[in-house]
Amino acid sequence: MELVIVFLLVVLVAAVGFVGVIASRKPEATPPAAVDTNAIVSSVQTAIDINAIAAGVRSAVEAQMLQTATQALAANNQQTEQHANQTLTSQK
Repeated sequence: MELVIVFLLVVLVAAVGFVGVIASRKPEATPPAAVDTNAIVSSVQTAIDINAIAAGVRSAVEAQMLQTATQALAANNQQTEQHANQTLTSQK
């Protein structure tokens, strides 16, 4: 009886090993076809207009600078008005 159990264990281990070996095999992949990257690069470069992007960024930065300067000037004017009012009030 012990001999049958040992034999079945050996068969079970062999079957698990065999299934493991089959599962670990990777199908042979074919190498990828050569791609002409120069054509891709040149088409992307022609599609991207660097001057238009630079002009867009420049105008956006100028608009943001104008908005920030306007806000700073308005705040400065308000502070100056408050200071002038305080000075006039203290002189009375």
